Amino acid sequence: MNETPNKENSTANSANEKTTKIDPSMPAEKNGWHPEEKEHKAAERSHWIHQKRTNNFTLGISLFALIGAIASGIISTCSLNTSIEAAKEYRRQANAAEIANQAAREAQRPFVLITGLQIHRQDLEGGVLPYIGFRIVAQNSGNTATKDMHYVAIGPTRTPPITDPDTMYERPPDGFEKWKITLPPHFIGPLSFGLASIPLSSFKQAVNEHAWYFVYGAAHYRDALQEKSKEHVTRFCFQIGTSSADTNQITYIPCGGWNCADDDCNEDAQRYQEWLKQLTLRPPAPQQQ
Repeated sequence: MNETPNKENSTANSANEKTTKIDPSMPAEKNGWHPEEKEHKAAERSHWIHQKRTNNFTLGISLFALIGAIASGIISTCSLNTSIEAAKEYRRQANAAEIANQAAREAQRPFVLITGLQIHRQDLEGGVLPYIGFRIVAQNSGNTATKDMHYVAIGPTRTPPITDPDTMYERPPDGFEKWKITLPPHFIGPLSFGLASIPLSSFKQAVNEHAWYFVYGAAHYRDALQEKSKEHVTRFCFQIGTSSADTNQITYIPCGGWNCADDDCNEDAQRYQEWLKQLTLRPPAPQQQ
């Protein structure tokens, strides 16, 4: 009789153990979840779903913004390159225009050369004391007049210039001065330079000694078309003698250098010095006046 109750108790305990096991496949209420816990889980799930969507949306916006920034950078770079090329083209056009304007100004500017001498006899006191007078012949072959032109002419003298005739321009020797003049366009004519004469008797004496007379100097001027024009310099040098065919015929020839203008004179120093060493005392060849 004692074994039966034990068996029943064992059966009851087994039944109790079976009722306390949780079936995962059963609903939450049946699994023992409290209703408030269920709502909490649902709210948490909804929060994370919303957070995920928000993160995905934010990431999309960020990627879109990044793509926009890259595209904007590319466009800016292209625009910058276009601007740089446009600026270069503008500078090229401006330089070309300036070169064209400079060429036009150069074509219009005055260009002065001292082309020769004008020689004439003058009698003083009714022919008692005859003299030979000299004037330099200037030519402006340009299309505009000279501006601020001054010139210095030295001679006639028995001594040729030892160096550049322009060295006499700033400080002319005693008895000579700086002359001011304006040459109109396409001008050619004589210019006086003080007491530029010698007694005929002195000239004949020099001829008998097979000697020369010299007239030399320089002229400075600027361009009228340019407000700040560079200063142009023209040099000249002539030797005076008589014709080998007729000693009574006075003539002249250019020296072996220093008949030039501006940059054309750069090589004249050496050429002139070589000519000066080889200078002979024979009369110059005839030259038409």
